[in-house]
Amino acid sequence: MTDTPRYLLDTHAWFWLALGDTRIPKDTISRLEAAASEGQLFLCQISVWEIAQKESKGKIQLNRPLGVWLEENTAGVGLLDLPLEIAVEANRLPGTFHKDPADRIIVATARRHGLTLVTGDGLILAYAAQGHVDVLPL
Repeated sequence: MTDTPRYLLDTHAWFWLALGDTRIPKDTISRLEAAASEGQLFLCQISVWEIAQKESKGKIQLNRPLGVWLEENTAGVGLLDLPLEIAVEANRLPGTFHKDPADRIIVATARRHGLTLVTGDGLILAYAAQGHVDVLPL
């Protein structure tokens, strides 16, 4: 068993990390790289769908074909499925949380797997402040 923290990347955190975006602090990148090397960095399948959707709608542009980009940028990251219990929990989150289904699935996944969610999303950070999910803020 490892003492390496276990992280779940929010969609934008994954995208920023893949692009080398400076909004992710260098010490955070080091923590995430260490987690990845220990097999402790995860991503929800819904995040793959979100990137594909944004690319198809022209909201983001990738430097290679979508399938190639996704394959390259999911290497070394554990992809988490959407089992029944997470689908249900996403609709029964405690406290007050907004209605975005992808965010609800990501938060429910972090909660169910005991993962620290890496995010800069203000609504998720506010939800974390209520004590409902652990976060590593960006």
